[in-house]
Amino acid sequence: MKFITAIAAFAGAAAALTTEQVKVSDISIRDNDGIQAASFKLNGTIDCSLDKPKSGSCSNKKYNFGINGTDSDYTLSLYHELGLAAGIWGHAKAPVVCRAGGNGPDDFVCSQVDDLTMKLSFNGQ
Repeated sequence: MKFITAIAAFAGAAAALTTEQVKVSDISIRDNDGIQAASFKLNGTIDCSLDKPKSGSCSNKKYNFGINGTDSDYTLSLYHELGLAAGIWGHAKAPVVCRAGGNGPDDFVCSQVDDLTMKLSFNGQ
């Protein structure tokens, strides 16, 4: 009976963690004929960054991300590891505007212009 109670408690905890809302701020993307670097903050305290290729990590090591796109049209995909081979994820359009970066005609620096809150879940929806 104790075993079944423990399993039920674990299942309830897992169900409670099926979604998470994260606030993304201070997005910066450097695109010079392809994404060169990107950075942002999660919930105001977790720093995330990448330098080539398109996969990055965050300061607490439980979040990983990727950015795809070009010409002010970028999608941020975010994964939060909850345990061994278990996690939640989501993706959203990054609200950025790009300007000339100064290192040639294909060099752009993109900065966040609107709030972004992402929903992470087991199915990414």
